[in-house]
Amino acid sequence: MSDRFLEYKKVQGETKGVLRYPGGKTRALKEIISRIPPFQEFREPFVGGGSVFISVLQSSQTGTDFWINDLNYDRYCFWSQLQSNPDKLIESEL
Repeated sequence: MSDRFLEYKKVQGETKGVLRYPGGKTRALKEIISRIPPFQEFREPFVGGGSVFISVLQSSQTGTDFWINDLNYDRYCFWSQLQSNPDKLIESEL
């Protein structure tokens, strides 16, 4: 995820997940984060709205590898566009 996108989200006061939907992990975020051990590579098979991913990304050290995925094709397309074309996504104001 681009640094520009994370800075945009911080300015907007939204450092949690990007997409909201039933089943999101935002409410359980503190509990989930407290249980993640130190790592060099982070893989999230069901990224969904990205609350866990974004939180871990913001607190990680440089050089950490991240892999995210989701079975839902629309979510996959969103995250793919965010990775490859963040400026256009930011301009659309999500």
